[in-house]
Amino acid sequence: MTTTPWEGTDVRKVMLTPNMAQVWLNKMKEGDVPQRRIKDPWVRAMARDMEGGRWAFTGDPIRFDKLDRLIDGQHRCNAVVASGVTIPVLVIRGLDPSVMSKIDLGVKRTFADYLKIRKFKYADTCSAITSFVHRWINRASPCVAGGSLPISNPERENTFWRFSEPIFQAAEFIHHHDGIRLYAPRSISGFVYFVAANYVDRAKADWFFEHFEEPGDVPRGHPLLALHKALLQHKQERLRIGGGGGSSTIPYVLTVVAWNLYIENRDTPPKGLKVSRNQSGSVQIPEIAGLTKRMPHLQ
Repeated sequence: MTTTPWEGTDVRKVMLTPNMAQVWLNKMKEGDVPQRRIKDPWVRAMARDMEGGRWAFTGDPIRFDKLDRLIDGQHRCNAVVASGVTIPVLVIRGLDPSVMSKIDLGVKRTFADYLKIRKFKYADTCSAITSFVHRWINRASPCVAGGSLPISNPERENTFWRFSEPIFQAAEFIHHHDGIRLYAPRSISGFVYFVAANYVDRAKADWFFEHFEEPGDVPRGHPLLALHKALLQHKQERLRIGGGGGSSTIPYVLTVVAWNLYIENRDTPPKGLKVSRNQSGSVQIPEIAGLTKRMPHLQ
């Protein structure tokens, strides 16, 4: 007699309460079920979505094996406990224990994919700028490598629609001045332009980034010349040690330092653009200078 792969399984819809989630987690720990390490920042990100009403029922199931052991869903359960919010879930019970190694093998749908599906132009750049903006308005380091705030796609979507017009304008401007990407990623130049144009001075932001692409008659000692030199040196050093493009931290810091000198009408220091580090050796992320409007999270 031929058996089907789903024979012996049970599928049902459940309203997952914090108490129920905690019971499942306790049972998982007591049964010593092999699981990947909990990623606390992502638990907090999902909990924020649940608290903010952004969590959606997508049909992704919580999975149990034939021994009634939780084999998929511990991060969601922890987020439910942390948020105190009850969510609807599908629950599948009775799976073969061997399927655990085959879960989550599909290609993850990114926020840039979402924008492309919606036919947005410059989708990759808009998505990257959105991530920078989200960290900035939540007082976290904007640059990816220094970012201390993992972002869920619902959070990205919420931030994008809140600032969709200036984010798109920044992406469009940077693509129109595409020579900049020879020195710095579009995500970095796009985000700094987003802040400079919308919260400092648009005319000065336009001039700075137009001449970032092509310095032309920029006078000697101007921060843009030092920025070109520093970014090229950083890029060459990364390639020399086999690090490819490397982290976004140094290019971001150099771009902000050059902007700050420009907006404060200062020339480049004799030793060039400086990347400051704290006592532990970590790069210090400078604030973008010249804000004439209150940052969004302070309004």
